[in-house]
Amino acid sequence: MSALAEAGAKLYIASRGVEALEKVAAEEQKRGFDVTALPLNLEEDKSLEELHERIISEKGKSQIHKTLQPERLSPGASPDAGR
Repeated sequence: MSALAEAGAKLYIASRGVEALEKVAAEEQKRGFDVTALPLNLEEDKSLEELHERIISEKGKSQIHKTLQPERLSPGASPDAGR
């Protein structure tokens, strides 16, 4: 899944298509990785806030790394925006 998972990090994967991500998370859990799928709609600020609050409530304050799929960004948007 990623070097972070292989190093033992807890991973959260999020998307509007959470059902598909749940399948990915289940497969990665079978491989021994700690992966949780959560819903996220980047078009709604509330969705991002809810995701952040859930992760913080489960893990406490910690580093949160984000990865955006460039093909999902608006035309002309940078995957580094907001970093």
